Amino acid sequence: MSNYYDSFKIALKLFDKIKDYDYLTGLPGRSSLMRFLNDFPQTNRNSIAVIMADANGFKQINDSFGYEFGDQLLQLSAEIICSQCRSGELVFRAGGDEFVIIMPESDIIEAEKRVMTLRQIFSSVEHNSTGLSYSFGSSAGSVLEISASKLFSLAENNMYKQKMIESPGIRGRRIHTIVQTLNETHPREELHSRRVGWLCAKLGEAAGLSDSALREIRVAGMMHDIGKIAISDTVLDKRGPLDTNEKARMRKHPEIGFRILNTVYGANDLAESVLCHHERWDGSGYPRRLHGEEIPLGARIVAIADTFDAITSDRPYRKAASAVYARHEIIKNAGSQFDPMLADIFARQSSSWS
Repeated sequence: MSNYYDSFKIALKLFDKIKDYDYLTGLPGRSSLMRFLNDFPQTNRNSIAVIMADANGFKQINDSFGYEFGDQLLQLSAEIICSQCRSGELVFRAGGDEFVIIMPESDIIEAEKRVMTLRQIFSSVEHNSTGLSYSFGSSAGSVLEISASKLFSLAENNMYKQKMIESPGIRGRRIHTIVQTLNETHPREELHSRRVGWLCAKLGEAAGLSDSALREIRVAGMMHDIGKIAISDTVLDKRGPLDTNEKARMRKHPEIGFRILNTVYGANDLAESVLCHHERWDGSGYPRRLHGEEIPLGARIVAIADTFDAITSDRPYRKAASAVYARHEIIKNAGSQFDPMLADIFARQSSSWS
């Protein structure tokens, strides 16, 4: 116990030296969070928990009621989150409408209990007839086994997944059912989609995309194969090469995914990224045979992330190849299959991502 708190105190001292405060909520901001996570001593045996919270529909609130009203909601959100935290826990404003809670000496059960409490409070809160809705993601573990930065990434990834499947109303529940069914039937697809979503976010960050665009592209990566729900198990799990008819059926999955996501209000750009992730820079892809920058940026990013993970993962018909080989293939096909600028960024920077 004493070793744990000694380590935590070291991290807090580092934090106190470099923390910046968000003027609106008074909470430390994202740069403080990143430095805190990176400098957290990797010596704790006890578990540390991380919770990520992201507001739903906040852009629409700002557009409809103005930024002053949105600022009031963010201040209220910060007050609610802080009111539920114990002594020694830390709360950060990690982005425009994102908050992060760091819970020392806490496990995933405690984190999920906190999430449930916050859900209940936010669901009952109204501010001038406007409700507050947040999606949450959590993670926990000993930083002897996994770094604080990776725990944050896990919580963030879980939050984005929840944000997608918690779309309002029946249509959102339909998406949840489809994703759950695909993941349960083909666990390999779930792992692949999570990795592609992470790679999309890293490539988007390296390419200089905004925070909101990064959130969108991560979800696009996670959802890019949702149309495979309509492809039979015999095709998805086939150990040999696909025949002509099977290839034709497989090539339909972007269009099926597009139709599914187009039923969700506000998911038009996401649906376009899913539809076009098999288009090629030289115009020989499918289903629209788009060329160059006619292909949505999100789809161009997904195409590279999808290819890299496919090459470096075991498949029913072949073993995984190395990351070095995968990067070589992406560069070799830059300007034909892939956006050459994005391919160059990926090849130069992806080896340092962790």
